[in-house]
Amino acid sequence: MDNKSIYQINLDEVIFFNKNKEYGAYVLRKSYEKNLSLSLWLVVAVFIITISGQLIYSLILNEKDKTNFIRRIVEVHQLSEPPSIDFNTQVKPSEVNTQPKTVSKFTSPIVKPDELVNNDLFWNADTVSLQNIYNEGTLNVEIKYPTGWTYLDQNAKNRLDGVTFWGSTNLYNPPPYIHLEVMDKYLFNPSKFKYTSEFENYVIYYNDPDEISNQFTRLLYIRTETDVDYELKLIMKGKEQFENFEPVFFGMVKSFSFGD
Repeated sequence: MDNKSIYQINLDEVIFFNKNKEYGAYVLRKSYEKNLSLSLWLVVAVFIITISGQLIYSLILNEKDKTNFIRRIVEVHQLSEPPSIDFNTQVKPSEVNTQPKTVSKFTSPIVKPDELVNNDLFWNADTVSLQNIYNEGTLNVEIKYPTGWTYLDQNAKNRLDGVTFWGSTNLYNPPPYIHLEVMDKYLFNPSKFKYTSEFENYVIYYNDPDEISNQFTRLLYIRTETDVDYELKLIMKGKEQFENFEPVFFGMVKSFSFGD
């Protein structure tokens, strides 16, 4: 027996000398270490059982979930059985039409916007007062002009370059001017014009009249199939006089001819 045990025994004996040692504090002190050890081992055992139980339960639960998950995947991706095929069945070839097909050639129509086809402008042309005729030999130009008017023409490189008509009567003050000019074809730009009017031998391109300081100008570009084009221009002071004289100007345009 070691000194500590001897000391403990002697201490207990000294404390409980001449006292009842059958029960009470003496018995508790004698069994203290044994009870303490037993309690400690009991706590450890309960702790191990608790932890082990939870771990085992988790493993069982995870394994069950994994099994259910795999089973659900198999159920979702399970394919139906393929249809049965009878290899003895003969497939009839489809009927083929041996008649040749007739393919018609399609020609796309030429569509012009409404604002680009406007012959109404020349329907009210006035030709009653156009009693005089101007003739020119280099380009075979011919145009009628009003009675009492005069003109002045210009040549360039032995060819007509332009001619100007003006009124010499007292019907309009100031008198109107009409200028016919020969144009080089490469100068033509159709995007500059808003309207067109088609005639037998040419197409006229034009815009709305221009007005500067109450002076009005109507310009017509005559696009031809010859080597040159032409431009006819009316210049007149005052809106009312301009509108009243326009039918005469359109009559001159309709009388215009050129070439052979």
